[in-house]
Amino acid sequence: GRAPRAQPAGPPLIPHAILLRENCLACHDPELGKEIIPTTHPERLHCQQCHLPQRAALAPFSRAR
Repeated sequence: GRAPRAQPAGPPLIPHAILLRENCLACHDPELGKEIIPTTHPERLHCQQCHLPQRAALAPFSRAR
């Protein structure tokens, strides 16, 4: 299936916590051969310019209780 997105045509959201995981290429670098989800653009070093953490992206749409 497709990864969750904030907008239908937007980039996939980051489905995990990013605290202490700021180096995205530690898991997503296709050159290392150990990627969890390979990236097609490892030359783009600032992942959060486009990819948002799932909790942060969906929080504005959740109801306060």
